[in-house]
Amino acid sequence: MQLTIAKFRSEVLPNILHAWELGCFCRNPQFRKLIASNFDDYEPRVPANLVDAEILIAELICKRFEHLGERDLLKRVGPQTWRCPQCGLPFLMTYEDYSISMYRTIVRPLDSLPIAPVGFYLIGFRSFAEFKLTRISDFRRAESVPRFIHDLTASI
Repeated sequence: MQLTIAKFRSEVLPNILHAWELGCFCRNPQFRKLIASNFDDYEPRVPANLVDAEILIAELICKRFEHLGERDLLKRVGPQTWRCPQCGLPFLMTYEDYSISMYRTIVRPLDSLPIAPVGFYLIGFRSFAEFKLTRISDFRRAESVPRFIHDLTASI
């Protein structure tokens, strides 16, 4: 099952944001895996991002978490630290702009709690042509929307 960006925003995102309002899931290994995805870890190193993660980072982290330090909304340059207002856990965000239509955001928790070995997605990847999905062994398409939401938002 693959969703469009519009359907993810209208049907999935509201459920995730509502779940967060009821209690954060910062310690959830699946949530941590999704937002911390870094495709520079694969060879060949080709700019790529996980669309599900980019939407979640923009709508949850950037709009609901507390930014620590100076913030320039027009220039997302250099690492930034964000903190969950519910549990206080800090996250380090890095952002790279590859082209007018391609960027990547990585948000890593600043603690030693586990990150899931395999992550799940609904929309999929955006990349340049050289990116080979066959090299990605630690992400799989979610079996269903309800399961994706449940696994991502469960409080730990």
